[in-house]
Amino acid sequence: SVGGMTVGSEEVVDHQRLSGAGYCFSASAPPFLSKVCLASVRRLGGRMEEVVKYLEDGDGGDVGEDDDGDELSGPALLTKLHENISLLYTTLTNSSHPHALKLRNRLSITSHPLSPILYLRLADPEATGRTRAEQTSLLDRIAHRCLVKGGVAIVSTGGHVKKYLQSVPEPSLRLVAHANQTREEVEVLVEALGEGVESVLANNDGDAMD
Repeated sequence: SVGGMTVGSEEVVDHQRLSGAGYCFSASAPPFLSKVCLASVRRLGGRMEEVVKYLEDGDGGDVGEDDDGDELSGPALLTKLHENISLLYTTLTNSSHPHALKLRNRLSITSHPLSPILYLRLADPEATGRTRAEQTSLLDRIAHRCLVKGGVAIVSTGGHVKKYLQSVPEPSLRLVAHANQTREEVEVLVEALGEGVESVLANNDGDAMD
């Protein structure tokens, strides 16, 4: 153990103090976490043979493959990641896609098109007149339906620590693109999200009218 400390703005320090795991203040990083981080750096550097040898199980885990079945590393890994980011983003925003069309005027992507982490908030027509708690409740229900009905895990972020943040993020749904994603998996994700949004928001609009 080497201990540790946090240096930064009051917002950053308070966030880590309230949200960080307890051992980050009294002990060094867990060995397994350090091992994975080092293996990831080596993989990004294209040193795949070292990664396989370095990991205890000897198979490199689920590291992703190219079209020839070879494990991806280095520039090829990043290229594949950027391709999957683009695929997910363009599918979600494709106005002719039957399931993405259900998101139109209901959810808005707020993250950068090149980011592997996508945040979707309620679009203005849906958010207007609703409190933060009401928006969070709707997004929680959408995420729950995606998991139960579509088998897709989507994170609803409305439960952020708010008291110590100078700028509180809007309630959102968080999606992640990664190098292992297939086109079929993206289609399953967008279908589950589209069906979830339509089910929750349509029913909610009907209740509001009643």
